[in-house]
Amino acid sequence: VILTLRDPNKWYASRVKNHAGDFMCVQSLWDKVIHPLSIGECVEKLGAAGITNIKFMRKETALEGFARYNLWVQAIIPPERLFRFCPWDCRPPDCTKESSTKWFAKKFEEFVGMEWDRTRKTWMWEGKPLVPWREGNQYPPGYQHV
Repeated sequence: VILTLRDPNKWYASRVKNHAGDFMCVQSLWDKVIHPLSIGECVEKLGAAGITNIKFMRKETALEGFARYNLWVQAIIPPERLFRFCPWDCRPPDCTKESSTKWFAKKFEEFVGMEWDRTRKTWMWEGKPLVPWREGNQYPPGYQHV
């Protein structure tokens, strides 16, 4: 399981500015659902009234919902199966998007115990393609690529 970590204030600013806000359960449902971002559950309980756009919440409330969600994920996933990563994080001295991507790829490969073969475009496990039919971009018999 991948949990993307981010500074809560930066997360909030990004959601409001760049994503037209995002939906979150209304605060009155938080103790009745799995977590504050469990949109489907909130809609089942109260219909459209069970959710709200983060833009219309008090900032502190939205930040608390974000924190509760992260704590919920960390509580239910064993640490050895939880890959925590901040995609907005860079590693000095080469703080570029590419170096951050390379750092992520290296750490993710270590986490899953496999290597990504860029030529074959598949994961390699014990020196063999994890999805052998992807060799040469071939699809398995009967597979219909849309």
